[in-house]
Amino acid sequence: MFRAIVPVSMIIAAISAPAFSQGIDPHALYEDRCAGCHAPHASELATEKLELRGADLITKDRGQPLDAFLQSHRRTGLSPEEIDALLAHFSAIPLSGGLYRDKCTTCHERARELARLFLVERENRIVGRYSGRDIEAFLAGHGRLDPEEKRAIVEMFARQIDNLKQSGKP
Repeated sequence: MFRAIVPVSMIIAAISAPAFSQGIDPHALYEDRCAGCHAPHASELATEKLELRGADLITKDRGQPLDAFLQSHRRTGLSPEEIDALLAHFSAIPLSGGLYRDKCTTCHERARELARLFLVERENRIVGRYSGRDIEAFLAGHGRLDPEEKRAIVEMFARQIDNLKQSGKP
């Protein structure tokens, strides 16, 4: 399952770029507009209610493409940019295979909080906010991650940080 992580990370980057360029934080958007009726976190909703069929994200219960569903979903009033942000975010979740959840959450908080509170990007590298330690190098001896998993985790942290930067939040 994890062998597909590296090529999958390229797909995630490609589908995520348009949404992130809109300045929308998909985590905040989901928690503000969706979590009142659905699971508190997008990863839970994606795992329970969505599946990836080829390149399409489909709702399990209706078999409908998620983008079409979101356009007509009652009471959301999502803009096209918000739909793009949610689609990119939801698409990244099943493609990651639950790697962070399975390998990291036993000891660490949600990836969003860990990345946004304790990590920063400097010179195109993810480093510890206070230690300055290169996270990719650190993960080589942490968490029993193989090299592909390590790269996937670093890329996921980079997405989390980029979401925050694009939203304009401190």
